[in-house]
Amino acid sequence: MPVHIACQEGQTEVVFEMLQRHPYLLHLSGAGKNTLLHFVAMCPEDRSELLNMLLDLGADVQTKNTEGKRAIELAEEVENDEPDHPHLAILQERMGVEKAFQSKEMGGPLRRATAEKCYTAIEKEDERVLTKLLRGGMDVNGTMDEALREDDDIGLTPLLLAIRMLRGTMVSMLASNEWGNPWGLSISQPNVHGITPMHMLAIAAEEDTQDARGILHVLLEHNPEPHLVDRKGFTALHYACEKGNLHNVIALVEKAGGDLRMETEDEMTCLHLAALNQHGEVVSYIIDALRGTRGGNFTFVSSEQAARAIVRKSDNTGNTALHYAAKNDANAEWAKQIMGCGGSPAQVNKEGFTPVEIAQKARQALMMDMLGREAARMLDEETQEKSRKMLMLSYAVKDNDIDRLRQGLIEGGIAIGDPVDEVGDTLLHTAAAEG
Repeated sequence: MPVHIACQEGQTEVVFEMLQRHPYLLHLSGAGKNTLLHFVAMCPEDRSELLNMLLDLGADVQTKNTEGKRAIELAEEVENDEPDHPHLAILQERMGVEKAFQSKEMGGPLRRATAEKCYTAIEKEDERVLTKLLRGGMDVNGTMDEALREDDDIGLTPLLLAIRMLRGTMVSMLASNEWGNPWGLSISQPNVHGITPMHMLAIAAEEDTQDARGILHVLLEHNPEPHLVDRKGFTALHYACEKGNLHNVIALVEKAGGDLRMETEDEMTCLHLAALNQHGEVVSYIIDALRGTRGGNFTFVSSEQAARAIVRKSDNTGNTALHYAAKNDANAEWAKQIMGCGGSPAQVNKEGFTPVEIAQKARQALMMDMLGREAARMLDEETQEKSRKMLMLSYAVKDNDIDRLRQGLIEGGIAIGDPVDEVGDTLLHTAAAEG
């Protein structure tokens, strides 16, 4: 019928005039028992003006076609393919129907059309399209597997994508609670590799930019769990130290409660990762934090013990932070800080190399000289200290003070067979001589 054709073509004025002359056409059904409202609702083009006019004139929203579908069901089918299509929202509002959220459970897969629209909107920073998707009930925790690109990981959510692309405005929109999403934002939801939003930011934000700071602020407002690890055993703080973004490192420690002592599956601490990647400012911050001059929550007996334990900690290859620092003369300043906390240039890795020898292999003259002198000094001090302890133990033997002898052996880490003097006498010799 001409009126149906006019509806499909969006000729609002023509349809209005025809209905004024023939009001019965408003409820007349055509093919498949579809009324004018059905025809307009299922139209893929935007016919919002015409749809509102039919509703204003009293079109029956409850009439069903031969498939038992009302106009709102047909509009929903269109919306499945075109997530930002307006017809469904208009009918929902007119009928007083709550918008139908697209996921039955939090974090379920988004429909292909929704996922692709969302991906493109975030990529192009299209606030209009993203707003329509969010108002249409898109689950912000839904996975976008149907729209993944070649380098994407399974389990990518809109939030993870926006963070990876450092789209600050998009992150703020996704994190907002104004859309009425019944699930709310899951700040800890990971992808298939265990990467959470905070992990993703630490990985993506290699530099301290305004967008990165804005995203960090949004995430911190949702109180993220700082100790969640991915499949490599990395926390967000590990990644921040690896990337060298000092602002992120400080925020994760002092605001989120990140632990600088946590180890990855490769037994690497934050200090290892910062040193390996030659991020001197981060190394300095970590040492200051461990010493207690910066924020942090540590339970060592003393801050010096905290720093010493970390700088002497070896990873699964036996390397300490000083081993990694030794590879480049440019690291001399913060290598001094590591040694100032007890880092040893004489400590060997699993290949049997000390930091001094690594500097020698790398032909780093400055590091060779500095580490070599420190190793000699430490050896001299250790020798003197051990001699002092042995002498004190010999006094305990001579005084027949068993308790003092036992305590000295335990605390000093000294064996009974160690020589007391240059002649080679041991504590056993001393005891025998004293009877």
